Amino acid sequence: MSASARRSIIASFAASLLGLGLLICLLGVGVGPAGADALIFVDDDNCPAVGAGTAVDPYCSIQSAVDAAPDFGEILVAAGTYTGTQPVTAKNGYVYTQVVIIDRKNITVTGGYDSSNWWADPDPEANLTVIDAQRAGRGFTVLGTRSQKVTLDGLTVTGGDYTDSGNLPGQVSRVCTGTL
Repeated sequence: MSASARRSIIASFAASLLGLGLLICLLGVGVGPAGADALIFVDDDNCPAVGAGTAVDPYCSIQSAVDAAPDFGEILVAAGTYTGTQPVTAKNGYVYTQVVIIDRKNITVTGGYDSSNWWADPDPEANLTVIDAQRAGRGFTVLGTRSQKVTLDGLTVTGGDYTDSGNLPGQVSRVCTGTL
């Protein structure tokens, strides 16, 4: 094989590698941790439908959104009052009764949105977002190993009463060791 033929083959191979590298780079733009860019939407006006979690078809409940959210997901919650405590078996095996539980997940939940314009900044005063346990359990439970990052913003949590509905056996008045 002549020197010019070898150079031509090498140049073609190098161009192919460069093109493949550019394609991989373009496909990878904006990729961070799994689900880092995931936006999930919730609007109680969509009830009783379950919803799909999109801006057009939001979930009806915050818990549905939390369950569907990937790690590092972000949940946008429209104005409304979210109720409906439920018993949930957590990863630690214990049953907690609450409206929403986040169990060992990095997640952001932000209230104060107007579902007619999800892209506007949240306004928790104008678009009051309330989680009301109605004295039937906890409003919000966050469990983890202290390595997760959970951000809650623009939410009013009220009506919690976890008497006999969530403390570990023998820990009637246990103080939470983490902070929110």
